[in-house]
Amino acid sequence: MPDLTADTAVTAAGAALWNWRADEDVLVVRAGPAPVLAHLDGSWRLAAFLDRIDGLARSMVAGQLRNGAAGDVVDARMTLSNGCPAHLV
Repeated sequence: MPDLTADTAVTAAGAALWNWRADEDVLVVRAGPAPVLAHLDGSWRLAAFLDRIDGLARSMVAGQLRNGAAGDVVDARMTLSNGCPAHLV
């Protein structure tokens, strides 16, 4: 798969691109420079990423990623550890 890049439209929307690599248990996030998401930019082991979100959403996010099949819809609303709301789709 080609590298993900957050283009200006994604950045202007206050969004980020993400890719779940189930075989590696890694979530890759490409966020623009917006302060709300910039701290999430990078490749994350799932456990490390889950530390960046509110505890109540951790099991939901982990379950949707680990138990889903390729092409399944992910729809997880959460609060980041900095208090900002986020929606992983």
